[in-house]
Amino acid sequence: CINVISNFSIEDFNYFKSNNTIRMNLSNVTANQTSGFSRLCIPKILFSPPYTVTFDNGLTEDLTINDTIHDNSTHIWIYLAYPHSTCEVSIQGCSPQTEPFPIWVVSTIAATAGAGVILLVYFIKIKKQPRKSNNHFSVSVSINHATLNDSNISVHHNSQKKTC
Repeated sequence: CINVISNFSIEDFNYFKSNNTIRMNLSNVTANQTSGFSRLCIPKILFSPPYTVTFDNGLTEDLTINDTIHDNSTHIWIYLAYPHSTCEVSIQGCSPQTEPFPIWVVSTIAATAGAGVILLVYFIKIKKQPRKSNNHFSVSVSINHATLNDSNISVHHNSQKKTC
């Protein structure tokens, strides 16, 4: 969507994608109005700088052309001033410049792939390590009396005699 603000009447407005051109016919609002202005807000997806602005196919000289009024990542604003009560304005730009791929998308993909490789290597290393046996047991013995004779240990527990 191209937004135009002007103190002139816009009688005809066209955008030609084939040659990246905006063409509009402007006329004064009152009989004594002899000069005018227009400010256009143009999406950068339509065309990009440099811009060529002509009035009446080059027959009318402009008063002011300012294509640096404001510029952001998505739009350009162009200000025009012209001396006549009627005129045809033509603005031609270059084909839109497209980014190969936004850098944040590339960064996110690379970070995700890197994390995936690290996790893969970690889990492969864990599977290659020998597993430790989980056959743990514990013995709890309450000894009331123990006797050591030669190399035998006699344990007396609850009136039972056990030899180890």
